[in-house]
Amino acid sequence: MSYPFSAQLGYHISLIVATITRFYHIDKPNQVIFDETHFGKFASYYLERTYFFDLHPPFAKLIIALTGYLFNYDGSFKFDSIGDSYDIPDHAPPFVAYRSLNATCGVITVGVVYKIMQRLGFKPLTCSTSALLVALDNGHIIQSRIITLDSILVMCISLTFYSYIRFHKCQSRAAFTREWYTWLYLTGVSLSLVISTKYVGLMTYMAIGTSVLRNLWRISDIERKLSKRVVTRHFFKRLNGLIFGPLIIYLFWFWVHFTILTKSGPDDEFMSVRFQETLLNSAVGHPQLNYHDIVVINHKQTNTFLHSCDVQYPLVYEDGRVSTEGQQVTCHAFNDTNNEWEVIPTKVFSPVDKIQPVLLNDTVQLRHVKTNTLLLTHDVASPLDATTEEVTTVSFDAGMNDFYQETLFQLKPILSNDVGLKIREKRTPFRLFHIDTEVVLWTQNDTLLPEWGFEQQEVSGVRKARSFEDNWIIDQILTEHEQEDHDNGDDKLLKEVAFFDKWSELQKSMLIHNNLIPKYHPYASEPYTWPASVSGISFWSDASTRRQIYYIGNIIGYWFQIISIMLYCGIIVMDQLTRKRGVFILKSKVRDKLYGPLLFLFISWSWHYFPFYLMSRQKFLYHYLPAHLILSLFAPGLWEILLSDFKNVDKSREEERDVQSEDGPKVNDTKLCCIFGILIAMLFGFFFFFSPLIYGNRGLSPMQIQNREWLDIKLDFEEYFFAF
Repeated sequence: MSYPFSAQLGYHISLIVATITRFYHIDKPNQVIFDETHFGKFASYYLERTYFFDLHPPFAKLIIALTGYLFNYDGSFKFDSIGDSYDIPDHAPPFVAYRSLNATCGVITVGVVYKIMQRLGFKPLTCSTSALLVALDNGHIIQSRIITLDSILVMCISLTFYSYIRFHKCQSRAAFTREWYTWLYLTGVSLSLVISTKYVGLMTYMAIGTSVLRNLWRISDIERKLSKRVVTRHFFKRLNGLIFGPLIIYLFWFWVHFTILTKSGPDDEFMSVRFQETLLNSAVGHPQLNYHDIVVINHKQTNTFLHSCDVQYPLVYEDGRVSTEGQQVTCHAFNDTNNEWEVIPTKVFSPVDKIQPVLLNDTVQLRHVKTNTLLLTHDVASPLDATTEEVTTVSFDAGMNDFYQETLFQLKPILSNDVGLKIREKRTPFRLFHIDTEVVLWTQNDTLLPEWGFEQQEVSGVRKARSFEDNWIIDQILTEHEQEDHDNGDDKLLKEVAFFDKWSELQKSMLIHNNLIPKYHPYASEPYTWPASVSGISFWSDASTRRQIYYIGNIIGYWFQIISIMLYCGIIVMDQLTRKRGVFILKSKVRDKLYGPLLFLFISWSWHYFPFYLMSRQKFLYHYLPAHLILSLFAPGLWEILLSDFKNVDKSREEERDVQSEDGPKVNDTKLCCIFGILIAMLFGFFFFFSPLIYGNRGLSPMQIQNREWLDIKLDFEEYFFAF
C-alpha cells in the first residue's frame, strides 16, 4: 500500500470515528446538561439583546448565538436548571443545532490533529493514533456533544498549532514569501480566536510565544549571516502578525458584544451605574433617590433589609463583654415599617431645590422613621465579634449635636468612576462608609443573633471592604413626588460611554469575579489528579431511568500519555548526561525530533498544565482538555522515535537544530503496528465499556455501575435494591 493512500485512509478513518462518536444520538438526552445552563442561556440573551455578565470573552458565545439566529430562535428558553426538558410546546430551543455546532468543532479537531502529525513528518499510523487518542477520548466526546465553549476552544488551539507549524516550515525554506505571510497571519487569527473564547488561551499564547522567541534568538545569531535590518524585520513582522493583529480581532468581538446587548438584563449589577445607563430600560427608568426620601435599604448578598426597632442590646453579652445598651440595628428578610429610613443631608449641605438628588459619594445621615433616631456606629465591639464595631441608633437631638460625627455615613460607589452619579431604586449599589471610624457596614447570615436579637442578622462595621459582601441598594423609595427623568421608554436619556471605557470596566469586573469563585465544589479537582484522570464530574443523571452522563477521560489514553512523558524526560536527561561525558548515543535525526517538534510539544503541554497549580479558583478535569490534546500529539510521536533505529554510529558532536527534517529515522514498522494496534484496541474497549456514561442512553445496574468506578470515580445509583 503506497504512503499517500495509507495516509488518506488513516485520515478518513479518524474522521469517520470522530463523526460517529460525536453525532451518535446527539439529541439525547433532550434535557439541559451541565454547563448548558450557562452557555445556552447566554445564547438566548444575545438573541433577546439582553445584557448579561460572564467570565469568558464573547467569541464562542456569539457563534452559538449565531446558530440560534440562523434557526430563527427567539431566545425565550433560558436553560435555568440541569434536567429541564427541551420538549416544550412553543419556542423550543434548537438544542440539537447548538450541540451539532460543538460536535462539528470536535470532528474538525480530530482532522487537524492528524494533519499536524503529518506536517511534523510522522508515519500515517502514528498520525492516526494521535487522532484516535482525541476521537475516542470520553472527555473530548462529551464536551463536543453539549453546549459549552470547550469544543470550540480546543478546535481553535489545534488550528493555532497547525498554522504555526506550517509557518515554521515556511521559515526553514524561505521567509517573507506569500506562503510565509499567510501562515503567520493565520497563526495570529487562530491565537486571537483562542483567547477570545477563554482566557486560558493565554497559555496557548505563552506556548507559541516561547517557540517564537527561541526562533528569533536563533535568527539573531551572527552565524546565520542575516543583517540587522532583516532580523529587525523578522521581529516586527511577528509582532504585527501575532500581537497587534490578534488584538484587533479580540477587541472586535467585544465591540460586537456591546453592539448586540443594548437592553438592560439580570446582570446589570455587575457593571457600574455609568455603564448601566447605556442600556435600554436600565437605571434611567428607575426613580432617583432625593434628600428627605423615606427608603427601604437592602443588603444585596443576603437579600435582607436594614432594620431597627425599640429594643436594646443586652447590657452583658454571653462572653461577659459589656455593651452600650443601645438600640438594636439588624437585618432581616421581612419588609415592615421598622425598615424605613429617611435620608437627611448634612449640616454643611443644604439643598437649594425642594427636590435635590442624592449622588454617589455624598455624605448623609439616616433617620429611623419609627423611633425617630439616627443610625450610628462607634468604636465599641459588636455583639458577635469583638473585632468589628457595634451599629446602633441615638435620639435625633443627640445625633444632631453631641454625636453628630458618629452619625455621618458616606454613600461610596463600588467603582470609582461612578462618583457623582445619581442613586436609583434597585439599581445603584453603594457602601455605607462611616466617616468617623472609617468602617463599612456589612452583615452575614452564617451566624445569627441569639434569642435576645430575635435570631436576626447582626449589622456591624468592618475595617476592610469585603468585595461584594458589603454592597447595599435602595430597595424601595416610599416618598411620592415627580421623577423628572423617570421614563422607561425614552432612548434620549441613554448615555454614551466610549468603547475602551466599557471594555476596560468589563475586564476589571471579569477579573474580580473570577477571583471570587469559591474553591469548593463537589466535583472540583486538583491538577495533580488530571494526567491520570483519577476522578470526573457528574454532568447529568435521571433517577427514574438510572441513566447518567459522567465526564471522565479515556483512562487508557491518559496513562499512555503519562508513561510517554516519563520516558521522554528520562531520555532527555540521559542524553544530556552522556553527551557531557563525550558519549553520543542518539542519531542526529532522532535528536532533531526530540529537541525539535517533541520539545515544542512538551513545552506547550507544560504551559497548558502547570499554571493551573497557581490558580486559587475552582478547577475541573475538563480544564485539562487542551493539555490532553497536546499530549495526544506528543505521545505517539515519541513512541515512533523509540521504535526507530536511534543509535548513533557517528561519534562527532553535532549542533542541535530546531528545524525538522522531512526524512526521519528508520522505524521498526512491525513493532510500531503491534504497540499502536494494542493501544487503539484498548482505547476502543474503554470507550465502549464507558459509553453508557458518555451518551446517557441506557441505565446500568448497581453491579455495572460499581464495575465502572475505577480509581476515584464516584457514580450515581451504585446502591443495591433488594426486593422483599
